[in-house]
Amino acid sequence: MMEETVNTQQNETEDIISQQNTETTDVSATETANTMQPAEDSQPETHTETEAEPQTDYSEYTREQLVEALRELLQYDISQIRNRVLSIKQHFDEKTAALKAEMPETDDNTQDTVGEMYNELYNQYRKKRQTFNHELETQRQHNLELKKELLDELRALINSDDTLKKAQDNFNSIQEKWKSVGEVPRNEINNLWNSYHFLIEQFFAKVKINKELRDKDLKTNLEQKIAICEKAEALIMEPSVNKAFKQVQELREQLRETGPVPSEQNEDVWKRFRTATEKIDERRREHYANMKVEMEQNLLAKTELCENAEALANFQSENFKEWGEKTTEMEGLLKIWKSIGPVPREHNDGIWQRFTAAMSKFYENKKEHIENLRSEQTENYNRKIDLCLKAEYLAENTDKDWYKATNEILKLQKEWKEIGPTNKKQAEEVWGRFRAACNNFFARKTEFYNARKEQGSENTAKKQALIEELKKYPFDNDNTKNLEVIHSFRRRWNEIGYTPNEDRTKLQQEFTDIINSHIDKLKIDSMTILDAGKSDKNGHISPELARKLQDEIAKLKNEVSIWENNIGFLANSKQATLLKEEFDKKIQSARQKIALMEAKLKMDSKKGTESEKKTDSSK
Repeated sequence: MMEETVNTQQNETEDIISQQNTETTDVSATETANTMQPAEDSQPETHTETEAEPQTDYSEYTREQLVEALRELLQYDISQIRNRVLSIKQHFDEKTAALKAEMPETDDNTQDTVGEMYNELYNQYRKKRQTFNHELETQRQHNLELKKELLDELRALINSDDTLKKAQDNFNSIQEKWKSVGEVPRNEINNLWNSYHFLIEQFFAKVKINKELRDKDLKTNLEQKIAICEKAEALIMEPSVNKAFKQVQELREQLRETGPVPSEQNEDVWKRFRTATEKIDERRREHYANMKVEMEQNLLAKTELCENAEALANFQSENFKEWGEKTTEMEGLLKIWKSIGPVPREHNDGIWQRFTAAMSKFYENKKEHIENLRSEQTENYNRKIDLCLKAEYLAENTDKDWYKATNEILKLQKEWKEIGPTNKKQAEEVWGRFRAACNNFFARKTEFYNARKEQGSENTAKKQALIEELKKYPFDNDNTKNLEVIHSFRRRWNEIGYTPNEDRTKLQQEFTDIINSHIDKLKIDSMTILDAGKSDKNGHISPELARKLQDEIAKLKNEVSIWENNIGFLANSKQATLLKEEFDKKIQSARQKIALMEAKLKMDSKKGTESEKKTDSSK
């Protein structure tokens, strides 16, 4: 580059000036050129814009995010955003091309709102850039005039009669001013520096530089360059490779700007600095090689995350809790994704699109199922409210058949269990309402049977009195009349009504035994008994008594079922434990009574079979 070449010439010319042998006053331009030290490195391109512009990785930005990033950059100094704008443009063009490639041909006329917004912002940048360049060129023209003025000063200095010290001071001042002036138009650089170089040689041809002062300057420069080398060597241990690389570039620039050193040490200093920078460059190359391997590993890790996300995308369930668990898993995958570093650029868009596609599918499925579940929960809630109303009616209705009502309440409880879940907030409330209705029903049932038990004590006394009366009754020889009397006693017995379970069987057995005893004593034949519909002469249980026993067994079995079901509805508490124990006692007692009554019926059936066999054999 012309500008780089000219700047290199500038540095070399300054080295010539500093290294000029001042012991001879008539040094020619040719002799001066022969004293040049070896060039340490090529001069970087000179420009007004700062080289410290921050770097931003836009590779994972969407087109919309790139537009917003460009909009934000336009708020900064135009001289500080050039590299980032070029990066945004590159990524936006790539993503736009990829988007167009995926669109069907029929979508060619689709309006690209994001693209239009980007074009508008980029045009603003170009206008600002053009304005900046125009102002920069104006500044270069101004700098050209300043340097021409300095050349005039240098010519005047050469032709002046000033003392050596004053001439040296003026010369140094002109040099500092020359360095401080910025860029000039490119087409003027060579002529300008040729003139400057020529006048410098003329100055040294006229002015003798004190050797002692020169040696001191060389020593100072040597100290400065050694310090720069030490800083470069310290950067070898800098953890941040990018930071070390950036700072070494700054040190390289400082090394060039520092004046010459004694010629016998110049090569050694340069080699020391170059050795340090080569090690830093090697670290940087290794760093990027490792980054490449790491990005390949990141690609494998993100591919596995995609597979896990795709598995979740196919998840199906009718349970809110399971959807919540799977959502937590998906969020965990996204969190892990964000913690993994970048992948190779050529895979970046594809792997991200694959992952986001799986996430989108999962959340779409979740939304659909959750809506269905909420609809189903609403229906379940309404059904449970209906069961609450029915249970409350059964609990409050006083005019009812407890046996039939118990079956109905058990049926409602069974239906409740078969209904699916409701909304979690409503579930506890509606369950509490239904359980309260069931508890109220069984509490009132218990109250009813407690009152019935009290009445049963009175009935027990009545049956005992009837038994005593039956024992003392004076039967005669008219068996037809005697059967009517026995029937009358049975009717009166049945009219007495309910007696407690613990008294009922004993009294019934005693009553039956007495009747059978009377029948045996009266020697009433079986045909007569059968015609009258009573017990036969062998003391078999009468049909009425058998039916009563069967009814009692069925009733006890139903009560056992109710008690067992109630135990399942009781919560864990001290009071509930007492109720459970009470129900257990009732259940055990009822089962014993059922077993006793079923045994009596079985035994009576066996007696009947044996009696039939005896009758057949007698025939």
